[in-house]
Amino acid sequence: QTGACFDSTGFRPVPCVFRNSDYNGSPPVFIHAGPSPPNSSSVCSVPGPWPWTKDSPVLHACLVAWVTSPTAGNGIFIPGSQTTGKWEVVEYPGTHPSHPDNEDHPAASSGFMSPIKIVLWILCMAALSGCISTKDKPATIGAPMDWSELPGWEEDAHAEVWPALVNNCKAVSDTTEWAPICSQITGLDAPNDTQAREFIEHWFQPHTLYAEGGKEQGLITGYYEPLLFGSLEPDERYRYPLYQQPESLLTIHLGDVYPDLKDRRLRGQLRGNRIVPFFSREEIESNRALLAGNELIWLDNRDDVFFLHIQGSGRIQLPDGTLLGAGYSNQNGHPYVPIGRILLQDGELAREEISLFTIRQWLDENPGKAESLLNRNPSYVFFVLRNNPETGPIGSLNVPLTPERSIAIDPKLVKLGTPMWLMTNYPGNPGEQYNRLVVAQDTGGAIKGTLRADLFWGYGENAERAAGNMKEPVRLIVLQPRKNRL
Repeated sequence: QTGACFDSTGFRPVPCVFRNSDYNGSPPVFIHAGPSPPNSSSVCSVPGPWPWTKDSPVLHACLVAWVTSPTAGNGIFIPGSQTTGKWEVVEYPGTHPSHPDNEDHPAASSGFMSPIKIVLWILCMAALSGCISTKDKPATIGAPMDWSELPGWEEDAHAEVWPALVNNCKAVSDTTEWAPICSQITGLDAPNDTQAREFIEHWFQPHTLYAEGGKEQGLITGYYEPLLFGSLEPDERYRYPLYQQPESLLTIHLGDVYPDLKDRRLRGQLRGNRIVPFFSREEIESNRALLAGNELIWLDNRDDVFFLHIQGSGRIQLPDGTLLGAGYSNQNGHPYVPIGRILLQDGELAREEISLFTIRQWLDENPGKAESLLNRNPSYVFFVLRNNPETGPIGSLNVPLTPERSIAIDPKLVKLGTPMWLMTNYPGNPGEQYNRLVVAQDTGGAIKGTLRADLFWGYGENAERAAGNMKEPVRLIVLQPRKNRL
């Protein structure tokens, strides 16, 4: 295939050499995608598993290693992709004497291209949405709307969102857009529904949110704070640790070096003078010594630990009844892979059956397969503990989340802190409309895409039931500050 090498399955990328016509007379960029042994020109060795995605931490770590090493030659890893562009396959690897593992091959020769040009091209290709996109319309925020165009706007309990707006101002009050708004919010104590609605209508303007190709409908799921049981000391019952962020985990903000790459973060660890991927879930779970000394607390259930990594926060009851809060601190840099999708692909569950509850039931009924399934999600989350869990978890905006009024989004287009009007159905009940005002105050590893959202339901059994069943179509309206009010 042009632009990538795949084996006979058509899905598994294999090593190959590419040539780009932009670089006439230059050595071709060597793309080493394993599992062949690396040679002296390759900065990256990729052991698997397949397939790699655009969020692959291996790509991230290799990118940093390559652009920061003047002696790395042309060795760089790019995950398998069906992108075409100007890249063409020159040869497949194997026993051919010109395979790049042969140091006489020109792909193993020295040379160093402009890092920023290559970085921008790689990120563009990895995103599959910029330089070589075939979409006619990019994701965008549409023209202003009238409030009367928002179904159910008049009926919402707008005062319920006020705590979320007050929390918002703890993070955004120093911005030009929000400074005058927050000065008014802090001066209006406990407004009723009418006052809150009129305030929002005065300061904000609704706009439809469109995904690529002009799409208006997306997907919303839910998350919540589970109640878990743990101990600050391990024993036979409490033997599944939550870890704090280890000092060896590096988080690199590319925007600090290249402003065009702001919001791009790479995670990895040092090995010698090279940055390599951090440990995957399977590596951590199979060798506890890797993170010894970083244990925060031990829980009594393996699956509770796994699902806490997905929810991002929870409350933990100690043996003496004390409650602690556990919240997200960082992540190992590996892509999040939903195990529900794996169960669907493997024919274990039907699409309409998949929920938090059916996945947990499958794990209980298949103890021999459960660990292997969990490890197919290589993402691993690190936590912090807090002593006041009743204040609620802290979202990515660094403010407490408000049940049913805070959502997680992908912040590439819509800024964190933005109020939004969501239009969806109550979980599991397509006939019951669920339209309400929310504030974008969080992000999530699985929340990718312009019209992808995750609603925080709070704490308790009702929150668990609603969040576990929520997988609904959604339309999102962005409420932007009115420029003529600032």
